[in-house]
Amino acid sequence: ERLGLDPGTVSKGHWKDWKNVVASVRALERAIGRFPSYRDMQDNGQSGLVTAINRWHGGMTGLRKNLLEERGAKPMGYWRAWENVERELVAVIGKLGRFPKHGDLTALKLSSLSGAINRFGNMEGVRKRMGYVTVDDEAIAAHADALIPVVPRLGLGGTQELWMPMKRRWTQRDLDAALAAVEKDGTLDAFRRLLADP
Repeated sequence: ERLGLDPGTVSKGHWKDWKNVVASVRALERAIGRFPSYRDMQDNGQSGLVTAINRWHGGMTGLRKNLLEERGAKPMGYWRAWENVERELVAVIGKLGRFPKHGDLTALKLSSLSGAINRFGNMEGVRKRMGYVTVDDEAIAAHADALIPVVPRLGLGGTQELWMPMKRRWTQRDLDAALAAVEKDGTLDAFRRLLADP
């Protein structure tokens, strides 16, 4: 200003503020239709932004990572790590109360998780890897003493009316949880949901 030069539109400390960097990057992204490179920033009169990104915001790598996290996106390679797939599935199981189907993941807008499951084999393979083994005759026989009294309480005509849906749709974890609820407070909700599920 003392030299009679245009000081520009940014005040001291402007680029240290992450919000100002994000606003400028997103405005440029909208203007050019893609995520801007350093060259794009310089060509559009934003050389101060380039300097700020390198000096205070972790360079282009740090910028991309922080912006992805703000947008809720997963970093590159996230879905290739089994631990991430397992963690995301555990959260979905907690929400649904059971192991999901691909349709559940689509409804929850988790198509990336669905694709990652396919990368690790298929839904059935991932279920087994996580210990969600399908209920079979051996599992039913092991819990027969606890299951047989449940059948008349559900108003069923025979044990097969419960056994067949269990073998088609439940895992050992589902069965253990349902029996634990019965033992704790007599709740049959899990069995009723099983019988209502088409």
